[in-house]
Amino acid sequence: MIGTSIATLYLLAAVDWVTLGQYCGLFLVGLVTGFLPKFLDWFKEKKAHAFDVSATVSDDLRIQDMLTELRVQAEADRAVIYLFHNGGTFLDGSPIKKMSMTYESVKLGVSYVSDDSKDILISRVPHLIDTITNEDGPKLIIEPDLPDGYLKHSLASKCVLGASYCRLMDGPQIIGFVGVNYCVDSEEKLPKDMPQKLHVLGQQAATLEVVLLRRLGQYKKRKDL
Repeated sequence: MIGTSIATLYLLAAVDWVTLGQYCGLFLVGLVTGFLPKFLDWFKEKKAHAFDVSATVSDDLRIQDMLTELRVQAEADRAVIYLFHNGGTFLDGSPIKKMSMTYESVKLGVSYVSDDSKDILISRVPHLIDTITNEDGPKLIIEPDLPDGYLKHSLASKCVLGASYCRLMDGPQIIGFVGVNYCVDSEEKLPKDMPQKLHVLGQQAATLEVVLLRRLGQYKKRKDL
């Protein structure tokens, strides 16, 4: 027992405490600079995904009310908002760009179609993208006049004869578009003062941008906490 204690004392005396302290210091530095930032990033991400859904309810209600107001003023059967988003990546790493309907207001008796309007590849609707990027403002699209393709068949399947869309901006970036649909069986049944209806669409798009960006900003703020 005494021999063991003496051997322990010899070992302790032989330890280079300065070197040991340096190693401990390096370990702590590595812990702080390597592990701690990753832990904080994980914590922020978890907190962002756990935010209270009620934080955006007031803006969602406001957007829905404005969309309904647009539908009524434009004498349309349906008013919609689509937002662009990333749907993954191709093999070369480039983004797969998609769009989804996020808000919809319909006239009584007209069916909702938002459930069937998600994750649409932007490459399938070049005519639509060309329309909303037009600097001249909203124009009326007549389904029978469209070239054969996804947009034409999509409108026809929803019984839409006429439609118009206006882009939504976040600074210089197009983030989506707002539009109106006319579910009628002949052009004669479209509103007579269509230029005025398209003007209303352009005005409401500008107002919707403000509320929509504020609503999207709620998530960004929570994510940055």
